[in-house]
Amino acid sequence: MNPLMDRLSIQVPGGEKAFMDLLEKQPVAYWTQEPWLENPKPETIRTTLVRTRNHGPCSLRKFEEHLCHEHMMAGGQELEPDAFSKLREERLEAARKPKPASSPIG
Repeated sequence: MNPLMDRLSIQVPGGEKAFMDLLEKQPVAYWTQEPWLENPKPETIRTTLVRTRNHGPCSLRKFEEHLCHEHMMAGGQELEPDAFSKLREERLEAARKPKPASSPIG
């Protein structure tokens, strides 16, 4: 379940399914944000994005280190930056697994 599409479900019926169907066909770069939606609050992600923007470009690894730090500063549990990449790979693998064919309703 994608939290953003879940919030938009009333305005965009069926939007989450379409979003996920399309996301599965995209390169890995399009999955970058997915693990961030698991744990840090949206405010933490926003703060990290703003601070990163103010200090110039950085690697994804460095950004996720900053995200973990901001999450802990906001009172969250300790997170390891590697957890994001592992979760990203798991989600991508699960999404790309072949889905069973639906049977016709008779």
